[in-house]
Amino acid sequence: MLARLGRAAARGRYVVCAIWTVLALAGAVLGGSVYDRTESPDQLRPDAPSTLAQARLDALDPEGETVVAVIGGRDFHATALVDSATRIMFEIRAIPGVAKVTDAYTAGSGMIGPERQNSLAVIELQPQLSEDEAQAVAERVAAALHRIDSPRSSSAGSCWPSGTSTTRPSPTPRSASRSRWPSCARR
Repeated sequence: MLARLGRAAARGRYVVCAIWTVLALAGAVLGGSVYDRTESPDQLRPDAPSTLAQARLDALDPEGETVVAVIGGRDFHATALVDSATRIMFEIRAIPGVAKVTDAYTAGSGMIGPERQNSLAVIELQPQLSEDEAQAVAERVAAALHRIDSPRSSSAGSCWPSGTSTTRPSPTPRSASRSRWPSCARR
């Protein structure tokens, strides 16, 4: 049966291509209206299946807001950078409201750039923090990250408004310039 179908498709290949083109265009035109009717789970009624599933996932594996930092501009193994980053990462772990710190200096995460000039640190805040508390903790974390002795460090996270971050392009912590501070919004 498939052999006959294959021979027929090979003989009428232009017809097959035309049929697929028509089907693809019809799907694009008619299928676009399907996505116009979709809603984010935040706008759904409380008993909707996707809302219930999200609540169940949050209960099983609660996640707090995250702050992601890129530390770079100097060789990853530079003694001053290793000492500074290690000290600051342990200070960040001691900040009340910080749940987990994953970095290449103290957690052995291996999140190092290919040129060995950048590394990544991910700081997760406790999930039970309110918006104001999460913002205050994120500000303390960002301030600590800016004290790392590296030419460049920048941080962003789920507490920051969309498209914003904090950046310290200068090698000296005292001259840290920060753009807009975070404003936490629950996911």
